[in-house]
Amino acid sequence: MGERRWIYAIFINVGGTIFQTRMSTLKKIPDSRLGSLSPASPEYNAETDEYFFDHSPVLFSEILDLYRTGELHIPSNCCGAVVQKELEYWKIPKSLISECCIHSYHRYVHDQYTIQSIRESFEENILDYDPREYRKNKYKQLLRTIWITLDQPKSSICAKIFNTLYLVLVMLSVLVFLLSYQPYCRTQIMTFNRLVFLKNYSDIALFNSVNLDNTKQVMFLTTEVHPVLDNIDLFCISFFTLELLAHFLTCPRKLRFFTYVLNVLDVYLVVAMWTTFAIETKMEDYLDDERMINFYSVLKASLVLRLLRFFRLMKQFSALKILFMSLKASIKELFLLFITFLLASVLFASFMYFAEFDKQDVFPTIFESMWWAIITMTTVGYGDMYPTSFAGKLVGIACAAAGIVIIAMPIAVVAANFSEYYLKNSERRLRGQLMKNKKKKQSCCSWGESPKVDSYTSGPPSPTNRVKRQNSKLTGITTQSSKTNDSPKKQKGKKGKKFSNGLQKSETPSSAISRKTDVNEKHNGIWYDVPDLPV
Repeated sequence: MGERRWIYAIFINVGGTIFQTRMSTLKKIPDSRLGSLSPASPEYNAETDEYFFDHSPVLFSEILDLYRTGELHIPSNCCGAVVQKELEYWKIPKSLISECCIHSYHRYVHDQYTIQSIRESFEENILDYDPREYRKNKYKQLLRTIWITLDQPKSSICAKIFNTLYLVLVMLSVLVFLLSYQPYCRTQIMTFNRLVFLKNYSDIALFNSVNLDNTKQVMFLTTEVHPVLDNIDLFCISFFTLELLAHFLTCPRKLRFFTYVLNVLDVYLVVAMWTTFAIETKMEDYLDDERMINFYSVLKASLVLRLLRFFRLMKQFSALKILFMSLKASIKELFLLFITFLLASVLFASFMYFAEFDKQDVFPTIFESMWWAIITMTTVGYGDMYPTSFAGKLVGIACAAAGIVIIAMPIAVVAANFSEYYLKNSERRLRGQLMKNKKKKQSCCSWGESPKVDSYTSGPPSPTNRVKRQNSKLTGITTQSSKTNDSPKKQKGKKGKKFSNGLQKSETPSSAISRKTDVNEKHNGIWYDVPDLPV
């Protein structure tokens, strides 16, 4: 009978559920776990003539239907992680999942990639000392404390205070930068007539090249920054310099310090600020040096990058970092947007150039027509160039409509990525908060937890009494405290059997079990009122 069953049908026991199929059916996927079954397999039980797998049978019906139909269909309510583990356990290729069900599995894979990206960005890329370095070295402990305070704004109260001070000084530095270019925040050092005289009769290159009709150039040559703003700016430069030095000197990996863009930006800003400060203290020596003046102008203009220091908020506000992660995840869509936008601008610029070919003052070249096409496709419309002919107006309508469509489609993808990353990060933060607030409490309803030996004066309880104690925990019935008297009293109800440890088992169904012992009695065991439960 066993040989016949092997030829025609086999029985597979998966977690206690028995399935029946043919061996020829399983051989359709020979590289799988089921396809390689044979009487020599370790899963085969000769006594029951079946193959036993200590595994969950939840998805095994779908797995077995794969061998029968050649398509793997996944229930819609099944978790993607379970599907992945099932496919790995039964050694089934993922390519056999049917097209109607592949979306749910790919959705799980995509979610895992998103969660892993967020975890790497927020948790695994934190630069810190090796615990073996600072546990026995107080100097390393001090360096690590300073480093964590400067680099991780949420690590301690001191770190939060310092981070708040840092952001306040960044705002103050930006405010000083903006006010230094306002006329009412500058003090006059030269009159306009004096500037005219120097332009006409001086050999200094700076005054010779000035345009007297340009109010901005006149303001910079006749005024200087107010001393109060200058002193505040110097204080901010000194603070950022000390912070950068402390940040670098306490960094556990000096080379990795320069792999972070914000650290490189801090280095550049500190060097640029001190360089411009040194040039301004001896500006009279460089008035005739045109190259130095140009270098100073470029360096001064680059100080606007101090605004980027606000991106340190990414370590304190995760939503800002999520924004950059969503942009990084949408880099393909943004590149497609750029290419499509460039091709469309060239196309409509060429059409507009030939549509307005008879007009002399507008659209002189295709490159200048591209400026019009870009402004029109982005729906800005400065109005410096516009078509006047009927053909040109038609091209303008088509250009504006195409710009709306081209820009709208990739932006929707970027918004969807941001929403997904933000949702996953919110779930990560919620789970982290729950794990942080979780307290270790001893459960009052625990299976298989035996009472402590300390509860008895001479030894552990009997097996039957232990079961009763466990049942009392499960049912939540409280213990009635035993009373001690000078002389023991008889128990109510029928007499029970005596155990070797002196305890007595009651045989009264669903009755209260109590024990009143003498003070000097050897065993001070505790009995519980419990109903008769099946053991």
